[in-house]
Amino acid sequence: MRWTDRQWHARFWGLAMLCVGPISACEEDEPADSHEEEEESGSSSGGGSWRHQSTKKETVADCKDECDDVCGECKSDCDEDDEDCNKRCDDKRYACRKACEKKPCETCGDSCGGATCDHECDNTCDDKCPKTCDGGTAHDAGVPDAGAPDAGDAGGDEEPTDKVAVTIKFEARVGKKAFACGEEYSGIGSKSTTITPTDLRMFVQDLKLVTAAGKEVPVELDARKPWQGKGVALLDFENGSGDCGEGNAETNMKITGKVAKGSYVGVSFSNGVPEKLNHADPTKAADPLAEFMSLSWGWLGGYRFTKVDVREVTEGDTFGAAMAHIGSTACNGNAQAGTVKCSKPNRNHVQLEDFDPKSSVIVFDVAAVFEGTDLSEMAECHSTGEYCAPMFEAFGVDLKTGKALSKQTVFSVE
Repeated sequence: MRWTDRQWHARFWGLAMLCVGPISACEEDEPADSHEEEEESGSSSGGGSWRHQSTKKETVADCKDECDDVCGECKSDCDEDDEDCNKRCDDKRYACRKACEKKPCETCGDSCGGATCDHECDNTCDDKCPKTCDGGTAHDAGVPDAGAPDAGDAGGDEEPTDKVAVTIKFEARVGKKAFACGEEYSGIGSKSTTITPTDLRMFVQDLKLVTAAGKEVPVELDARKPWQGKGVALLDFENGSGDCGEGNAETNMKITGKVAKGSYVGVSFSNGVPEKLNHADPTKAADPLAEFMSLSWGWLGGYRFTKVDVREVTEGDTFGAAMAHIGSTACNGNAQAGTVKCSKPNRNHVQLEDFDPKSSVIVFDVAAVFEGTDLSEMAECHSTGEYCAPMFEAFGVDLKTGKALSKQTVFSVE
């Protein structure tokens, strides 16, 4: 029988429970003054559910710092190649940090609607109050309209008079059908295989809107935790159900930010992580990289820019699977000294026309990724190997050079 990565991990974890090894460090009880167990229904994370005793800390930031410290110690006891152990530590940290955000909204001041709102409360205010922390009305207006600052924006600075809020919406499909974990899709790949998704996440950088004259105008990303920050956003289409066992229930299908006022007819972006962030210490990264370290290949390799996984649906004892994991390769240098250089950056450059920021949706097609792949085999592409060429071409990357191609087939506009 052929196994997917997730099944190998599950098999390994079952065996690990029978013996004592490094992975046991992930299950050590935390100090009583830091965490206490929570009913399973209280968390969407697959790595266990914790409720942080927020009364022990003055701010949400302090609360999250403690989560990072505790779970950092957990990861330090995991073997570097033990993906299951590292994932469990990441999941616990994620659940702990999300629990911190559930502190009473009143700690922000005047139930989040007043001018004294503490921005360290992050997006808790958005969840409980219809107003942003500066008292303005929150909205996602089209590009021609000015908008109030997002509650997650650091510092609460006033909206620049020459910029307006914009929301770029995304949608995932498999051919003509909507993407959903747990669903089955027939006729996919070079052998018309029936498949089911197991993961779908990707980073986006260099988001720009395009004028009729062809000028690309940068979109300044909001600091929207845990999905956006420092020039990079994470799109997450899987919800942890079905065979999408490596994810969690939370999803993100939009990118929000600010852009100069104007009329726009196109959009451009890259699947990637900015180079200055890609090879920094992932254990000290900010959102969204901090929350999704499961997408990291380590300091030297950087992050997986895309993670698109499916498996064959069959009644037989064997089945195929495919993985499109695209990130920088041929990397050399000292990551700690900041001297890493990758001769194959493997970042695409997506350019889409007829795009109206107020009404258009960017569609991502999983079927297009694997159009030239035999999904009855174990077709794993970790940015190198015999199965990568058609997947890279679909994303718009030259496998041999690592440079962006002029065309891609996975993104379109509706």
